[in-house]
Amino acid sequence: MVTKVTVKCVSSKKAHTFEFLVRRSNSLKELSIFKRWYNKHMNPFGYKLEFPHHEMQIKSDISGYGELHVHKGDRGEGKGEDFICYVRTLSTKKEAIKVLKDWCLGALIKKDRGLELNQVMKNAKADGKNLKKYAKIILGIDIKSIKVNHVT
Repeated sequence: MVTKVTVKCVSSKKAHTFEFLVRRSNSLKELSIFKRWYNKHMNPFGYKLEFPHHEMQIKSDISGYGELHVHKGDRGEGKGEDFICYVRTLSTKKEAIKVLKDWCLGALIKKDRGLELNQVMKNAKADGKNLKKYAKIILGIDIKSIKVNHVT
């Protein structure tokens, strides 16, 4: 199952639109990123890939936004495409969309302010819940809308 997600953000400099495909995988065969990537990046944190899992394919041009947790797809429909890497299983579309929102804020913070998301999270003492508030109040960056369309 594939869902198209469009996230519109604003900063003091301009509006930004990010487009993604959220791909639900029910088995190893359906993944666009090889399992060895997940094992390499999840195991050190004690996480294990479970199914269903949602991969997040970036469809927008992300030039100038930095390489914030981006990995090329290794196979299938996503081969050669950019994906957001996340070291935990995203068993629901809702969880994947939450990660997309944080990623968009991080990419925009990098492009507009030159700040790395990990440092901003530390400064904000944020766990993701406080990131949106911190980005809006302190940095003037906000998510204006999220549009979700079922594709297949």
